[in-house]
Amino acid sequence: MHPRAAQHHPGLRRQDEKARTDGFVLPATTSVRSLAGFYGLTCTPTEQNMSIGDYLARRLRGRPQVGDTTVWERAELVISEIEGRAVRKVRLTLLPLRDRRVSAKAAPARAPKRRVEDR
Repeated sequence: MHPRAAQHHPGLRRQDEKARTDGFVLPATTSVRSLAGFYGLTCTPTEQNMSIGDYLARRLRGRPQVGDTTVWERAELVISEIEGRAVRKVRLTLLPLRDRRVSAKAAPARAPKRRVEDR
């Protein structure tokens, strides 16, 4: 968004501020295991021992750049700082329910609806 446009339109300004302030910034050295454990996310055994920076680099396949994004179930990870080719800081944002991606294995099985005769 162009900063000048946001300056003159309050709605656009709020969207711009929200985009910059949602979530929080973590060091890229934070382990995937600790993040998965804290937020109840699932990951493969090979990903458990990775840092978030390495996880993002692997998921994005290529040279990471500021602003590159990936969604991990209910969390959005955005690269917010890079030094050379290494990711230094990652912004984590928890997504609203309607935007979450949950794998079939992680999603709880729904109980079948009860028939009137079963009640």
